[in-house]
Amino acid sequence: EVSLERPLGIVFEELGTPSKPAGVTVIEVQEGSNAAKAGRVEVGDVLVGVSAVRFIGGAYLGKPRPERDIFPASAMDFDTVVDAISSNDPPECQDVVLRLRRAA
Repeated sequence: EVSLERPLGIVFEELGTPSKPAGVTVIEVQEGSNAAKAGRVEVGDVLVGVSAVRFIGGAYLGKPRPERDIFPASAMDFDTVVDAISSNDPPECQDVVLRLRRAA
């Protein structure tokens, strides 16, 4: 698990097929990026979890409030992963938490 400030500096590639997404894998860690500086993300790593912020509330629950959690990413498509990463914005959070599985 690694916590990174945005921009991450990671290039992901979708796994699976459009009808059956299977998450994303790291195909590049950009030199000098936050991911490279952390030293914990490698090409070939598979994203298995990602932090995301969702807003809970509405007509019955009152004013929407942000709630941050780690969501399983193994069945997400590329766009859903990007949306999850993008939801980690100030003031709710200053970083993105990634759970990665190292390639065998």
